[in-house]
Amino acid sequence: MASAIPTSTETPVLDPAFLLAFRSGKLTSEQAREFVHRDPLELQFLLLQLSVAVAAGTIPLGPNTPSGSIAPYLKPNANPKKKKGKAGPKPGHDGHYRPIPTRIDKRQTHQLEVCPCCQGALQRTDRQRLRIIEDIPDDLHAQTTEHTIHRDWCPKCKKQVEPVVPDALPGCQLGHRTTVLSAWLHYGLGTTTSQILEVFNGHLQMKLSVGGLTEIWHRLAEVLEPWYEQIHRECLLAGVLHADETGWRTEGVTSWLWCFARDDATYYRIHPQRGHEALKVFFTEAFQGVLVSDFWKAYDIVTQKRQKCWPHLLRDLTAVDEGSENGEDWPEFCKKLWRIYADAVRLEAGIEELQQRATTADCCGLRRGSPIWRCDRGRTATPGDWPSVCSITATIY
Repeated sequence: MASAIPTSTETPVLDPAFLLAFRSGKLTSEQAREFVHRDPLELQFLLLQLSVAVAAGTIPLGPNTPSGSIAPYLKPNANPKKKKGKAGPKPGHDGHYRPIPTRIDKRQTHQLEVCPCCQGALQRTDRQRLRIIEDIPDDLHAQTTEHTIHRDWCPKCKKQVEPVVPDALPGCQLGHRTTVLSAWLHYGLGTTTSQILEVFNGHLQMKLSVGGLTEIWHRLAEVLEPWYEQIHRECLLAGVLHADETGWRTEGVTSWLWCFARDDATYYRIHPQRGHEALKVFFTEAFQGVLVSDFWKAYDIVTQKRQKCWPHLLRDLTAVDEGSENGEDWPEFCKKLWRIYADAVRLEAGIEELQQRATTADCCGLRRGSPIWRCDRGRTATPGDWPSVCSITATIY
């Protein structure tokens, strides 16, 4: 118990320089070593102070922190773009114009009676010019159609039958165009329900309500359900599948929007969990392809064939490189990893001379058990380096 007794009677205070370095991600190994080499009670007290300070301010930001998660006052100013010359096309370059419509709905003629400057009489000439204007008609309004549906008796089936009206969903008073346009505005463009109501109730002179819109969207979802499940099945059969997730607020509660994409299909699903439970809902069968994702650990249970997202990997590589003191092993490791990435890009572009080159890390001399793999010498680490270094090396192997 003697080790738990503080060596000083003064109240420990968190060093402002340490807090600033901790928040900005620039904490050095010396600062970290000095911080942990304290009495247990003093260290506990400082950790409590650090927790309060971080909660009151900001948490350390990493290279993969989304821009939307960073407060505006913490974002660095963007470097002003250098002017590359005079704006616009080069001399002699053909201009770009809006194509002339192939259909003219209305024609109007405009001619002055007197001069607009002096109000004098005009002498008529044969000179004239054309100007084409495309606009929305001023009498834009909803079209209401009354359908008279005849019911007739079928003596064979012993029941009354009637034709199907193809212009709207069953039991719905709004047509397909209204249903699809409103759903596209809301789910495709992210327009709020109140804004959609302003467009329909005002400009289109079509009275709608929140409940009416929600009902037709739910019915549309039922119609599109088979296509939604088909996209799900196609993604499960993909040779290469990209996966990602992001926070999604639903009625004030944080859920997660999961995205799974292949070259010709994208599947979205909202799930309350961010872990294995959500992935089990999507991967209803064994996935045989290659899963491309970030370093979120939940993806590790899906398949043995995984590829880490290169942008995340390269950002981690850059972050470690910026914090490195250029030890003897790290620059060479960094150079070789960039070379692997450049080779992969060229291979994907179809360069024939690179098709015979090996694509594994061993072709560049990276082997298990090397000092680079062990990450135990060759550079001075900074806080946050080790997860990035481990993810980099694990991705290569």
